[in-house]
Amino acid sequence: TFSDYRYQIKNEVVGFSFNLDSKIRDVNVKTDFYQNLNSKNTLRYGLSMTYHEFTVGRLKAGSDDGEISFTAGNEYDGIEYGAYISDDWNVSPRLTLNGGLRLSAFTNDGAFYYGLEPRLASNYKVTDKFSVKASYARMNQYVHLVSNSGISLPTDVWYPSTKLVKPQISDQVAVGGSVLFELLGTELFFTNEYFYKWFDRQIDFIDGFGSD
Repeated sequence: TFSDYRYQIKNEVVGFSFNLDSKIRDVNVKTDFYQNLNSKNTLRYGLSMTYHEFTVGRLKAGSDDGEISFTAGNEYDGIEYGAYISDDWNVSPRLTLNGGLRLSAFTNDGAFYYGLEPRLASNYKVTDKFSVKASYARMNQYVHLVSNSGISLPTDVWYPSTKLVKPQISDQVAVGGSVLFELLGTELFFTNEYFYKWFDRQIDFIDGFGSD
């Protein structure tokens, strides 16, 4: 896969102009395998690699006569790796489990990070029309979206993990249920789920950024 996202803010007035742009370009290669071990187990596993190319907040400003000229901004590139394995296990006619483990890694500008991402989900059919479910998942995020909603320059900046900016981590647990019932001759399916998530190493602009 290939993606190219960019935005630009440009302003030209008499005697002066400026241009602010940012972009992220991704090239991704991945492979996935599905293997039916037996009637109760389906194994899934695969590998992926993504090359990221960033231009972060490149600003060009200057006067028409050339007496004032200013250029700023940063460019980064990084590679993200992933390998995973999971098993869909039909424990019984009523209970199904999905367990998996993913190893992710990211390298950029001499920095190297990696993390394990375990996942577990279960679904239990209490009756043929009512079931309950629960899950847990951990995720590592190596590319950060930092938003500035200031009045003057609303911008979204994609920023990679570096030696100074560590990856974000989240842990999530969820519980829920679903029910199938009939109303006036029509079958209706209702589901509801609640989750709680812990975040670590979140990044954001400091209060007041861009207000002056």
